[in-house]
Amino acid sequence: MIIAGVVTEVCVAFPALSALEEEFDVFVITDDSGTFNPITRDAAWDRMSQAGAQLMSWFGAACELHRDWRNDIEGLGSLFAAHIPDFDILPDLKDGDSSCETLMSERENIQC
Repeated sequence: MIIAGVVTEVCVAFPALSALEEEFDVFVITDDSGTFNPITRDAAWDRMSQAGAQLMSWFGAACELHRDWRNDIEGLGSLFAAHIPDFDILPDLKDGDSSCETLMSERENIQC
């Protein structure tokens, strides 16, 4: 089960913990959930993690679900390029130019 919610310590934690009790695999998308207080957010993350939930970002979850860039580089790559700065380098990598130094010479803020 992949879960995110408006308020981490309620909308995410309650169903996540219930699903874990029912022996579901639970993946909590941490950066797609909100809260009013970072202390209660962190406590909820700790509680869910200790119960067996896997905490991850939306980017990590999308990549894990997609699995293989060779199948649809334009689809998910377009989504990432729209939301992640400098992610539009992906087509350059697809065409076999995996040299980070080449990409750095064309763009700013890319770290090898």
